[in-house]
Amino acid sequence: FDLLTEKGDLNNWKNYLIIANNIMTPSDPTLIQRAQKAVELFPTNGDIKSLFNLIAVGQQNINEAQQFSASGLNFFNQQNYTQAAEQFEKAIALNPYEYAFYENAATANYLSGNLTKAQEQIDKVINEMNPLNGKCEYIKALIYIKMGDPIGACPLLATARDSGFSQAAATFDQYCR
Repeated sequence: FDLLTEKGDLNNWKNYLIIANNIMTPSDPTLIQRAQKAVELFPTNGDIKSLFNLIAVGQQNINEAQQFSASGLNFFNQQNYTQAAEQFEKAIALNPYEYAFYENAATANYLSGNLTKAQEQIDKVINEMNPLNGKCEYIKALIYIKMGDPIGACPLLATARDSGFSQAAATFDQYCR
């Protein structure tokens, strides 16, 4: 491990994680720690993030979480936001590293009126996962607006807009000009 990764080469890290994942026992704490280190070194690399997820969560949990997420999207599209939130939360329980599950759960909880839970879920994304896509800030801004604090939403909307989240611009113009 030390010899392969000492130069900080992305390909060496990926190769190590792929091979180690195939030969080490599932959920090996040392391998999880090394995969986390790779994520810290290469935070924008999707392959490294996927490998970390596979190592930390396992393929079966990833698959089951995706099924709960798909079910949540079905409930969401039927405007059954309470059931949607429950399904997304089941996905989170199986795979707590997928920020989209938190964003979707927060949105569903927001739409069902469970603002406290929505804020807790979206804060986890903003404070710990930071996907830099602007969507999480936009969701939190909507929560602030619904809670009666449109002024508090403005910095979040500005961040979301500046991050390229297209829906944020119109909302910013509506509440912050």
